[in-house]
Amino acid sequence: MGDFSIPHMFDKIVDKYELLNHILSFNLDRIWRKRAVKFLNGRILDVATGTGEIVEVVVNTIKYDFIVGIDISKLMLKYAIKNRKYERVFYLFADGEKLPFKNNSFDSIVVAFGIRNFKNKEIALSEFYRVLKDNGILVILEMLGPENFLSYPYRFYLRFIMPLIVSVFTKEVNAYYYLYKSIISFPRRSKFKSMIEDVGFKDVKVLDLTFGACSMFLAKKY
Repeated sequence: MGDFSIPHMFDKIVDKYELLNHILSFNLDRIWRKRAVKFLNGRILDVATGTGEIVEVVVNTIKYDFIVGIDISKLMLKYAIKNRKYERVFYLFADGEKLPFKNNSFDSIVVAFGIRNFKNKEIALSEFYRVLKDNGILVILEMLGPENFLSYPYRFYLRFIMPLIVSVFTKEVNAYYYLYKSIISFPRRSKFKSMIEDVGFKDVKVLDLTFGACSMFLAKKY
């Protein structure tokens, strides 16, 4: 199981989570999610679904057979269930490092801003590969930050400006210090791309969005 402190941390900010996502990303997170779901189809697994924002975009954007959203934060799941009641959408308390599904169960898997929270990313990626069908696609969105001259202002914003903004809305500023640390410590693009390939995925592509503020990883299982 992953780090128990992480779901506890997100439980504390569940009521402000979506609002702060939009404010802190200048609403760009909405655009990034819309880009990501265009690659999904069929039976979809949304790992680290949180409050179900990806689910909402899928339902309003593309055709799908059904969606399963999983998370290890029970309060996040309760929020998603209460506020996003759609047909053929199911939510489940489950760990991405130990998926409770049979091999070859899904056509698509999406992880939006959640992979950095996994203690063992290699195990999680192996699980994604296992439950994907042949010709299935994995889509991962993550805020790695620019790797050019914009990296310094980006990190300054994360480290100093973002906590100030957060403090206006919630006392749980530590959750956003954690966000900064998790982004800085995340493997760089080439390394994470290699990690995805090492578990068996093919045709791994990295697409930088908004000058690299967010990166989208696409991979296929053959």
